Amino acid sequence: MKLIKLNQKDNVAIAVEPIATGEVFTMKDFSVTCRQQSEIGCKIALCDIQKSMSVIKCGLPIGRAARNIQAGEPVAAKDLAQSSNSQKIFRGGCNPPEIHTNCTFSGYVRPDGRVGTRNEIWIVPLSEEAAEFSHSLADLCDTILFPNVDQVVSFSYPYLSQNREESLKALASLIHHQNAGGVLIPVLGEEGLNIKILKRLIEGMDNRRIRFWNCRTSEDVMEEGMKLIHKLAAAAGRFPREAIPAFELAVGMFCASPNVFTSITANPLLGVLSDKIVAQGGTVILACPQLPGSEEILSRQCLDQSIFEEAEKRIVHSGAETLSLPFFSTPEEKAAFYLQEGGTAPVSDVLSGRRVFRRSGFNLLVAPSASPASAAALAAAGAQIILTACGAVAPIPSPVPAVCIASSAPSEHDNTSWLDFNAGSLIKSKSMSQVSNELWNFLLAVCEGRQRAKNESYRHKSLFLNTPA
Repeated sequence: MKLIKLNQKDNVAIAVEPIATGEVFTMKDFSVTCRQQSEIGCKIALCDIQKSMSVIKCGLPIGRAARNIQAGEPVAAKDLAQSSNSQKIFRGGCNPPEIHTNCTFSGYVRPDGRVGTRNEIWIVPLSEEAAEFSHSLADLCDTILFPNVDQVVSFSYPYLSQNREESLKALASLIHHQNAGGVLIPVLGEEGLNIKILKRLIEGMDNRRIRFWNCRTSEDVMEEGMKLIHKLAAAAGRFPREAIPAFELAVGMFCASPNVFTSITANPLLGVLSDKIVAQGGTVILACPQLPGSEEILSRQCLDQSIFEEAEKRIVHSGAETLSLPFFSTPEEKAAFYLQEGGTAPVSDVLSGRRVFRRSGFNLLVAPSASPASAAALAAAGAQIILTACGAVAPIPSPVPAVCIASSAPSEHDNTSWLDFNAGSLIKSKSMSQVSNELWNFLLAVCEGRQRAKNESYRHKSLFLNTPA
């Protein structure tokens, strides 16, 4: 298969292999003769597109035809004019999906009703000196079997940020995260005001689950640290896994190191999975960069006028207009590229200020472009697990399980040890229905602890709080 139509609404298809002039492609819903040699990633018109008509890719408008385009012609950047919704009109028309809660997964229910996919003990040092022995404590715990505890994890310091206030809010959300059955916070005394603010910011502070530990008063920090970890593990061990409806799922998504295949395989796959999660009554949190050019898409996909206005303020007009990657012809195409991971469900909320999600469904989160920062931001927003369309060559550092989804089949020279799931089979051998079902089952296996994400296996854990200034 050399040519792929990503969505039934599309009037362009994407070349996944080089195409020669005159090659004919006949699929069940289109037949086209290519009029010009085209490279991988090129858009090919599937029908005549008149000047000023919308060009549709991934089911979303990516611009308007700058000229009359004939079926079979490649559609390049010079052939597209930017669409506009300069009046900021909310167009609506995106209805909530019908909810069918017929799936369950095995997870941990916290006393406040929140649900985790892991029952871990987290060690969160607040200084470099405390971090040194925190890692040693976690290493010692590798030799101990704590009943019903998945892992003891020590995070590295510092938690980099340009904004101290926002950083503390994010750190408080992560300390309160539902995947942590217990949290040990070693302090040395000089953190002062930060500790008081942090305690105030931690929602529902539970001293049985979250322990601040002043190491300065300890004669033997290793011995006392292990005693505290045993106490936290004993308290966390009281919570066994149990069957939980899928509407309790909170899945974070973002795109890391995209390549030309990402919009063809991994992103559409995540969009289909997102729709399935939302249809189960669950929550998807999509982290995306600021996207000038996304107003037309968001005006149709936001649930109501107030959500569109919030999205327009935080996502559309707060960033500079930059395409950054060579396969984006217009700002709209870049917006469609990132937003397609969220599927077709209406945007139910726009998250900001390190706020944990409050509404189920499809949530948008403006997050830094760096992978560890996006992962930490999603976890701080309440994601129990993260799925990322990934062209990187290593697991994503993340405080929660982070599943890396390759956008193309790896070559014999690629390092596949980091790979969790391969979406490249969509190009040659499998249907979207097959692969999306496989990913759904893989997601449930990771949530239930039957499968570990590679970032867990390689201990790539991070609280990288790169909050905006």
